[in-house]
Amino acid sequence: MDAAASGPMPRALVAHDSPEPLGDIAEELDADGFDVESVSGTPAMLASAGAVPPDIVIVRSGIPDGPGLAGLQALREFSDAYVIIVIGEPDEVSTILALSMGADDVVVAGTSGRELAARARAMLRRPRAAATVGGPFSVGGVSVDLLTRAASAGGAALDLTRIEFDVLAVLAEAAPAVVARGGLVERIWGPGWFPDDHVLDVHVSNLRRKLVAAGADASVVTARGVGFRLAVDD
Repeated sequence: MDAAASGPMPRALVAHDSPEPLGDIAEELDADGFDVESVSGTPAMLASAGAVPPDIVIVRSGIPDGPGLAGLQALREFSDAYVIIVIGEPDEVSTILALSMGADDVVVAGTSGRELAARARAMLRRPRAAATVGGPFSVGGVSVDLLTRAASAGGAALDLTRIEFDVLAVLAEAAPAVVARGGLVERIWGPGWFPDDHVLDVHVSNLRRKLVAAGADASVVTARGVGFRLAVDD
């Protein structure tokens, strides 16, 4: 067991349609100090996550009748666990769809169990935006409370995923300054984390859409070639 796994064992839920596609992932997670449960199919995944909340869920998407994106959507109704989606033949549309439904990361099927275990471990040890000292922050009626991890616009609660909340928290803390893309990635995913280019953009886009839908007086503005900032609408 890795020294990093000392202390309470993080719980990992591996969901698949048969043992073969993700079997090596479960083995590597177990070797890395995770308490691993492997399940088959969406109902079993949701039942397990509801009975004993996992810290991280790894889901194989694109399997007929398996725990795909519909399962992810149902999971997000009650679970705030980190989620890594494994896609057989990833493309921009499927990646964007998975991220918009609440996945934290999307990887291609065939990625080694060792790499996925490393990604899972990195997710759990990366600093969350809530660890920032200070706050709550308020920009144009958009408020972010790091202690309770609650966000609101005009007094109405915003329904944000973990990553969306962290993006908003970092931007609200820095407002009205621009946060560079690299700096935003490091604050949210931690140093040495290199997500696909689409990952950050999709989370920012989803956050932007939710602020607009809530009628917020602040929006996420893109500083072309630099990064993003949270600014009060003119």
